[in-house]
Amino acid sequence: MSKSALSWGIVAAGIVLGISFLALVAPVMLYTAGLNDNLWEKVAVMGLMVSTLPASILAIYQRLWAGVWLTLVGVYATVVMSWSAYQLYLSHTVDYSEIVGDGFIALLVALLGVFFVATAALHWPNLSTGFVSAD
Repeated sequence: MSKSALSWGIVAAGIVLGISFLALVAPVMLYTAGLNDNLWEKVAVMGLMVSTLPASILAIYQRLWAGVWLTLVGVYATVVMSWSAYQLYLSHTVDYSEIVGDGFIALLVALLGVFFVATAALHWPNLSTGFVSAD
């Protein structure tokens, strides 16, 4: 598999993930957002939902900056959501689906960003032109 084909596959996965956030996750999160969610969680969820699709499209042209943004948003959301789920675990019954599910989805966005940063650092071909960038 070529570097370009792998990169296009990862960009396509990011676009599908971004569309699924907007189409499937956003309505549920907006419907269930309530008093038990703090400001940090709302910012993390909105950051994931709003920035995954545009940043994945931006990775076609500016892979490094899209990767940095997705890594920051993904790590932030992973930490915030995992901490929130852990607090629920301490105060109520065990809900492993929330602990694993929320943190895992945010971690996928972070890994997507790490891929973009790593491939930009390794000077993989630019997806918009197909040429390898010079140092």
